[in-house]
Amino acid sequence: MYAGGARTLDAAGAADHTRQRSAARRGARRAPAPSLTPAPVRAQKSMSGISVTKQSVELYKELKSKSNHRFLTFKIDKEGTRARPLSQPAAPFPLPSRSPAPGPQVVPDQSGASGATFADFVDSLPDSDCRFAVYDFEYTNADGCLFKKIIFVMWSPDNAATKSKMMYASSKDFLKNLLPGIAVEQQATEKGEVDEEDMRLRIQATITRK
Repeated sequence: MYAGGARTLDAAGAADHTRQRSAARRGARRAPAPSLTPAPVRAQKSMSGISVTKQSVELYKELKSKSNHRFLTFKIDKEGTRARPLSQPAAPFPLPSRSPAPGPQVVPDQSGASGATFADFVDSLPDSDCRFAVYDFEYTNADGCLFKKIIFVMWSPDNAATKSKMMYASSKDFLKNLLPGIAVEQQATEKGEVDEEDMRLRIQATITRK
């Protein structure tokens, strides 16, 4: 009796197991394939609510790794609009056709080609508004070895609007964290403070092989 009962339970268990496996196979066939479309890339946003566009970060990477640009300037587009950037001597960047994030955001402003000079860099800074700027500085030591170091300039002229100064100051560190490899930082309120020889000496101080 017990043996017969055991055989009956084994048969029922086997049948139930078969039904579960069949259901699992049907569920696997019906499960949708995972999407291969990447999630949309959004601008990264600081605690102050000002975001940094992906284009800004990508252009910095080009300057750092490919030397496509001698310098770049960035501005805060306060309304998230598609305002036209400044004109020559630096080349303006077209803004994306669709804003990656609403509200104020750091966007590319101007670039200098690889042959641009430090004077071109200084001239690209507006007289009455703030800017973030990076410059790929070349330094040759006494042994003839070439070093390239990146300078970050926080440009905040005295006659810029107070609100603009506050927006740039509150988002500077957030932007810098997205731009690895900066060797020297300079905060300037007038163009005389963005001095090529001073930058050279500060770059020299960061290099072991003088």
